[in-house]
Amino acid sequence: MASILNVDQINNAAGTTAIKIDSDGVVYNPQKPFVSVQMDGSLGYLAHSAGDAIKFSAVHSGDATLYNTTTYKFTCPVDGIYLATYQVLIASATDYGISLYKNSTRINIGYESGRGNGNTDVVSCSAGDELYWVTISALAYYQGTGDSRYSWGSYALIG
Repeated sequence: MASILNVDQINNAAGTTAIKIDSDGVVYNPQKPFVSVQMDGSLGYLAHSAGDAIKFSAVHSGDATLYNTTTYKFTCPVDGIYLATYQVLIASATDYGISLYKNSTRINIGYESGRGNGNTDVVSCSAGDELYWVTISALAYYQGTGDSRYSWGSYALIG
């Protein structure tokens, strides 16, 4: 036997809106965990050795408690599907790659021949898993300043 539940909003025990459904059936989840990160914002290039995690050392927006600005790793707060993405600009045109890691296991590698590289992946994670990007070559990444950031990353729960 099928049942129908008609609601416009679901709240948590404290009364905070957890989910809203509009009249078109669009579902809104206002508190999905995410973080947007960038390099420290100094002008110029930041050197990375082969095998280094990309040094996104500043949280631009989102929940800063989810990202370690010393290890450059995002910690998944809950089980789910996560989107991980980045964009970098290197000092000079060359062949290079950057890998996404979940804990200590490489998930993928993005390869580029030039100066700019970006990569995105969707990863199933458990609470406590760490996601981070690692350079496979010794390179210097351009940081930029203010709203002219050339190297940045983000992590978000999407499902």
